[in-house]
Amino acid sequence: FGDTTMARTHYQTLGIEPTASSSEIRSAYRKLVLELHPDRNPSKQAAERFLKVTEAYETLGDSDRRRNYDAILEMDARREREREVQEQRRRTA
Repeated sequence: FGDTTMARTHYQTLGIEPTASSSEIRSAYRKLVLELHPDRNPSKQAAERFLKVTEAYETLGDSDRRRNYDAILEMDARREREREVQEQRRRTA
């Protein structure tokens, strides 16, 4: 599942798009739980991913929490774009 050292969004953790419906979120969560649950998969990596998947579902599965999370993602993206513009200006100055 890629480089685990990079920060991942809850959407990436569940393997879904930010436009996913509630049923798509629930379906992705259930699929991952079947794969990663400690009763089925005793590896340490699975246990760590299981916790991240559960956290992602708890956030995205609640409409208010999802709305707040999406707002935070958007603010972070805006800050990153501004930082990139400033860096570009600094390099060309």
